[in-house]
Amino acid sequence: MNSKSFGLLFYLKKPKGYVNGDRPIYLRIIVNGIAKESSLQRTWDPDRWNSDSGRATGTKNDARALNAFLDILQGKVHEARHHLILDSKPVTAAAVRNLLQGREADGERPRMLLEIFQHHNDQIAALIGKEYASATLTRYKTALGHMRTYLQWKFKTADLDIRKLDYEFISEFEFWFKSVKGCDHNTTMKYLACCKKIVLRCIRNGWLLRDPFIGFNKEIADCCGIRKDLTFHTARHTFATTVTLNSHVPLESVSKMLGHKNISGTQHYAKLLDKKILHDIQPLFLKY
Repeated sequence: MNSKSFGLLFYLKKPKGYVNGDRPIYLRIIVNGIAKESSLQRTWDPDRWNSDSGRATGTKNDARALNAFLDILQGKVHEARHHLILDSKPVTAAAVRNLLQGREADGERPRMLLEIFQHHNDQIAALIGKEYASATLTRYKTALGHMRTYLQWKFKTADLDIRKLDYEFISEFEFWFKSVKGCDHNTTMKYLACCKKIVLRCIRNGWLLRDPFIGFNKEIADCCGIRKDLTFHTARHTFATTVTLNSHVPLESVSKMLGHKNISGTQHYAKLLDKKILHDIQPLFLKY
């Protein structure tokens, strides 16, 4: 996958019947000789364009602004390619373009936060009296309602692509609870704990690569009555073992997520899981 040739190019496309004037800017992504193009919805003067570098020429403000935009977009192209590699998905020009356009690599629309949250609540509702109490459903319904209101307040949107969840999102959500809703600290942490469960579901399904709750773990644990000291190391260990490896996420992908330089550091977590399996199965051997 990594050996595939990969390239990108910004260029000015000549429309049908073009005589003179500004031309639309296009992005071309090439993987293994197969190209896909996408309009940037911008135009530029050909006399102020360097075809070799794929950038505007000159030092005027408009040229600087355009080049800054193209630099950012180029970074996002490489980020999309890296995302596909981490997910062990085929790296194709079409897949990279789809991610840039806010769709899944296969062209499907992205997974949305409130849809996933609602599906979770529907599953709880179906298990009331079996695995859950009605109070649990009420708590998650309230948390979902707060999330919906927050998205309207912060982003002016009815839902959000889960890939946009990051630490800033959670931090601002905490601020909203305390400032706009007037919740005390413990109440705020309990609602964030509901949201964290949704985030963990996304991570286990491979829809989200990182846990945006880093930094909130200890406070959530205190409010939930968890006595274990949740340090950064504990959170990292739990993510590597319980959240990812125990959920059959490939070792290579976990290594990349944890930022390990090589896979040997990640294999330590896999060995811990093997030891636990041997420990858990020991009573079975003694019995028979």
